[in-house]
Amino acid sequence: MEIGSENRPDYAAALEAELVVARAERAVALAELAVAKAKEADDRAVILGKKVHIEKLERQLRGQKS
Repeated sequence: MEIGSENRPDYAAALEAELVVARAERAVALAELAVAKAKEADDRAVILGKKVHIEKLERQLRGQKS
């Protein structure tokens, strides 16, 4: 029997626990990224809607001046 061999199962369990934590942290980071991308897409849609509204108002103003 090797010296310290009794600690190997604990070491392996600790490594497995660290792997589980790392995977969970990755999943959280990916979820946060997805939320940020969705918010960005929503913000872009709002901006585009505002630009369209501005264009309509500008056309109305030009039409009134004619």
